[in-house]
Amino acid sequence: MFPAASLQRLIRGRRVGLACTPAAWWPETGPLEAHLARQADVRAFLALEHGLRGELQDGVRFDSYTDARTGRPVFSLYGGGQGFPGGFLEAAEVVVFCAQDVSHRAYTFHQAMAELLTAAFDEQPVEETLVSNLLKSNCLVTGQPDWGSVQIAYSGPQIDQEGLLQY
Repeated sequence: MFPAASLQRLIRGRRVGLACTPAAWWPETGPLEAHLARQADVRAFLALEHGLRGELQDGVRFDSYTDARTGRPVFSLYGGGQGFPGGFLEAAEVVVFCAQDVSHRAYTFHQAMAELLTAAFDEQPVEETLVSNLLKSNCLVTGQPDWGSVQIAYSGPQIDQEGLLQY
């Protein structure tokens, strides 16, 4: 499990999508879905198997629905539709994935992670050059500000430029 404090820093102020099994647990609190629904801006859930809270038998197909407790959409990885439920990724800017890679059901972990990553990067790659003249650091010797420029040339999934600038 990812250290709790680190996870909280990564999701603070961001739209969260939670992909989990009913066994996902937050230390000393209880079910991960309940904890994050109270503590973060969870916009959508992706139920991997057994439904969001374990209410379904394994292998049961179910369509997306609105969770009665949180009012948030629950997308089904094993629903009647074809392909990955795109609405899940559209709702979130960061995804928390918690599925234990244990027991004879390890394929749930591997298959779900593979489909999630494939869907997340199933966009047309871009090729662009980003330039900023806002680079600033303080000189270790004099303490005076040093200014500079940075240029990033890349190709692949588009970089979130606002997030990069904040970094």
